[in-house]
Amino acid sequence: MKRHLIAATLVLTASVPAHAQQGEIQWTQTINVPKGQNMPRDRADILGLELGDSYDEAKAKIQNLAAEGIQPKPAGGSAADRMVARMNGQRSGPQPMREERRIYNFKAPGANSTISASFVQKIELSRELPSAKGKISDSLAVHFSAPSSGHQIIGVTRSITYGSDGDQPLISDTLAQLKKKMQFEPQAINAGGVKYRFQFNDGNPYAPPKPTLTSCLPGYGVEYAGGLKNVNESGDCDAFLEMSAQTGISSNHASILFFTLSDNDRTKANLTADFTFLTEYVERLQQNTRGAPPKL
Repeated sequence: MKRHLIAATLVLTASVPAHAQQGEIQWTQTINVPKGQNMPRDRADILGLELGDSYDEAKAKIQNLAAEGIQPKPAGGSAADRMVARMNGQRSGPQPMREERRIYNFKAPGANSTISASFVQKIELSRELPSAKGKISDSLAVHFSAPSSGHQIIGVTRSITYGSDGDQPLISDTLAQLKKKMQFEPQAINAGGVKYRFQFNDGNPYAPPKPTLTSCLPGYGVEYAGGLKNVNESGDCDAFLEMSAQTGISSNHASILFFTLSDNDRTKANLTADFTFLTEYVERLQQNTRGAPPKL
């Protein structure tokens, strides 16, 4: 614990586009949490993006998902031409994928220079899906640990927005699909709408007696070692999948669907390894960096 607190005092963090800066340290993997450890593999994914997938595995899958959407076209022609293109479902503007890089800058007391490390901590995908009735917007955010723990997926969020009433699915139909996939009944949490939670403890389905909105939270947003104590603090929220909806033309129709998939035990193990690696890297650098003594 002391070592992690040291890391927190040395680390300054920032989130920037992935192309902005490259890390200077050489990452070394120190831990490899296997897939399926906290949630059965046949249930631990969103759109095939599986908890524990490496960055390279995930990026290839996200690129395939991006190709399924309506492809953006370069803006050009007259305003009338661009309007006709939009009416025909053609997209223009930025590419659907975006990478966000986490940068750590180390500066030990007395040092004259900083040491940087970075990695892609999140990939976002915003795509429009074809529909004869209107526009369907599908957004994903895929969260990763650092390369020292395998650069693995630790969480995925997804939202689907239905622009046309005719595209709105029934919430009950979507929930039935999830129940079939997860193979057990979810917890239904009523708080300004219903949230359905499929919770796992020690790799098995689990239903606490009095679930609340905050009794099982995702852990992938932790940025400092000190925050790891709050991840799965109850000890029974090892992993989960949640679904909620914004209702549409009826209380059983969804105008927006929200999904959250989080592997909290993987997050805790991986980020503990990541902060330990970074701290020990700086300590080794301090110990091994020395110049020649002056001539006396």
